Amino acid sequence: MPRAKSFEREEAIELAKKVFWKHGYNTLGIRGIEQKTGLGRFAINNQFGGKEGLLLGALEQYLADGDGYILEPLREGQDLSAVEAVIMSLVEEADDSYLPYGCLVLNTVIENSSRPSEKVKERTDEFYAELRSTLRAYFDRLKQSGAILRDVPTSEMVEFVVGATIAINFMNRDAGKVAAGLGFAKSAVRTIRGWAAP
Repeated sequence: MPRAKSFEREEAIELAKKVFWKHGYNTLGIRGIEQKTGLGRFAINNQFGGKEGLLLGALEQYLADGDGYILEPLREGQDLSAVEAVIMSLVEEADDSYLPYGCLVLNTVIENSSRPSEKVKERTDEFYAELRSTLRAYFDRLKQSGAILRDVPTSEMVEFVVGATIAINFMNRDAGKVAAGLGFAKSAVRTIRGWAAP
């Protein structure tokens, strides 16, 4: 009995996510994607509208997976431990063998700068806007509760954390090791702890 189309689509997106995460987007043509995922050219074009549509599907899946351990803890966090945990999660060994390849969104931003796709840029920009918005609301909430210093501008805290996540993911990708950015992550956490109210 053939598998349901929805299952086949989800499976294809999961395979593509891993392939793009490890190998990048620009380095692979349709033939390379076929070889590494087992997807046929017809399926890539018919179900996803081509390589770009497959990448966008992979990004959506990646972002949905990441929401639970990046954005959700910040939405619910009541003290600085939430953002500290997000930073440290980037350098902790996990079941996901793809973490040494850094962040699929960041990798895509870097690659997309050389061969721009407006749709891809729009989606990655949306993610970073949502990350900044979530961090802003989180830090404002902590300021109102008295958990952090009021004299540190929220915008600076937001950009520090965004920059730290970018740096750590880049270091991990460059070294091919999930803990490559550990020293940087620890330094970032020390800085963040300095924002706590006495």
